[in-house]
Amino acid sequence: MAESLLVSALINGIALGAIYALISIGLNIVFGVMDFVNFAHGEYIMLSMYGTFFLYKSTGLNPLILLLVIVPLMFVIGVLTQRIVFQPVLDAPGTMQIFVSLGLLLILQNAALVVFGSETRTLDLPWGSETITLIGAHITYARISAIVLAVGATALLFAFLRYTHLGRVIRATAQSPEGAEIVGVNTKYIYLISFGLGLALVGVASAPLTMIYYITPTVGVQFVLISFVVVVLGGLGNLQGALYAGFFIGILEAVISLYIGSQIAPAFYFALFIAVLYIRSQYGSLSELVRQPLNGGTLG
Repeated sequence: MAESLLVSALINGIALGAIYALISIGLNIVFGVMDFVNFAHGEYIMLSMYGTFFLYKSTGLNPLILLLVIVPLMFVIGVLTQRIVFQPVLDAPGTMQIFVSLGLLLILQNAALVVFGSETRTLDLPWGSETITLIGAHITYARISAIVLAVGATALLFAFLRYTHLGRVIRATAQSPEGAEIVGVNTKYIYLISFGLGLALVGVASAPLTMIYYITPTVGVQFVLISFVVVVLGGLGNLQGALYAGFFIGILEAVISLYIGSQIAPAFYFALFIAVLYIRSQYGSLSELVRQPLNGGTLG
């Protein structure tokens, strides 16, 4: 019994980590290319979850099929957000960028409260709660889909960045925007695409999220906080680091929840987050420490 509980916790942790990784990689792409931290990232998670919920209610289609609508829609929303909201302040001081990002967070969150109300919604799918047995542990199809989606989307993203012309241009822009412009790259266009990709990954995460979590106007807050933990542990701008850190945090949360309690789990990974900040602070300023991955890998 104890072994099956541990196996169940580990697999559930991998599923959680897969979702955290998807969300965090999206945040990391934006930072790696634009050198911009989007504090409103969690609110787009909330919007994609509501979008999936209402599309399911109106069409009855499987949420995994609805990704064909949600992912392109979130990409377009990302492009429009970057063009209208963030592009005008990219050259502004960092504090101005933070205020704009936080302002967008408050606008989206309060708009959701007005439009959707404070009612908690949930997407109950018969097949989503069905389980398969693995080494004595019962795992739901919803969590299995989270793992498959995360691995598949991440693999496609890495292949896109490495093997396509546009992907190589994005990496070049992340390494040196000035150098990319010298050789004729339209960096403003690349910023649009990168922001769209970041939110498209949020859209991919929406299907398993709506099957596992309750949907409220403030649901994005918890995910954006975890995302910041993940990206700092893995290194801002480091996509592989975010992937590994996402799985690590998910497994850590699941195991601690099993043996100690779910309410204390966040305290452990936030303590780890602070410890990493403290250790890295010995090597430079705060701005340098959040940009310097422990393993030295970056988007470029």
